[in-house]
Amino acid sequence: MPKGSSKRNTLGNRQLMICSSGACRTLARVLPDVPAAGKPRPAELAPVRKRGLVDEVVQTLEHGIRNGAFQVGSKLPPEPQLQAQLGVGRTTVREAVKVLAHAGMLEVKQGDGTYVRATTTTSRELVERLSRAHTQDVLAVRRGLDLEMARMSTLARTDEDIDRMSELIARLHEILAAPDRSSREFADVDTQLRLAIATSTHNPVLVDLSASFAIAMRRLSEQLAAMPGAMETCTALHECLLHAIRDRDRLSAQEATTQYLDWVASKLEELEPGSAGV
Repeated sequence: MPKGSSKRNTLGNRQLMICSSGACRTLARVLPDVPAAGKPRPAELAPVRKRGLVDEVVQTLEHGIRNGAFQVGSKLPPEPQLQAQLGVGRTTVREAVKVLAHAGMLEVKQGDGTYVRATTTTSRELVERLSRAHTQDVLAVRRGLDLEMARMSTLARTDEDIDRMSELIARLHEILAAPDRSSREFADVDTQLRLAIATSTHNPVLVDLSASFAIAMRRLSEQLAAMPGAMETCTALHECLLHAIRDRDRLSAQEATTQYLDWVASKLEELEPGSAGV
């Protein structure tokens, strides 16, 4: 056949065009045959396949992350515990974790455990964007977010929300009383507390945004916790906010939030001179 020529071939009810051009042979579809009048085309249905165990475990873990059962920044239960709770084998759990880790929702730290890093794959993209931004720019946006979060929390919080926040405040005091204080552990609990406050608004969009900001600022939180007297000040400010939320006092909640953010900005200035004015 001469170069560049073509021929038509019919396979079943599909018409195909086979083109020859050098060593490359391209198979291109053209318009399918039109069925004869009065003869409707049979419906084309995809075969139904049974959902695999891995997919089910992925959905279960993802649901737990989204509804707050597994808080961002927290560690997943050990592998044997997940196996027992989910009723599946080790391989299934590991494959499901790999899927969620690849999606950016989990992070596997060898020798440590698996941590929740985002509530959605989209929030992971926001985390990466925030991580590239200047800290003072992130804090400026976070100020508006946190003030609205404090207001909404006073209106929407439940007794269960207050109990959760109180438990985390108590955990901060335990860390303060420990002889070998861990700034990393303090930052982890501090992050969980912020997300508990966000969860108490019962606004899933605000929860996702707050989680993204908390993850992006995780390193800064640990740096602040390592500064002299910072853990005590941070805990005291969090307690003021908790009392205001418990009393449904909107103005006091926003005032406590402003005091906390002003304190963070002042400490940031010590860490990164020239960052004032956040």
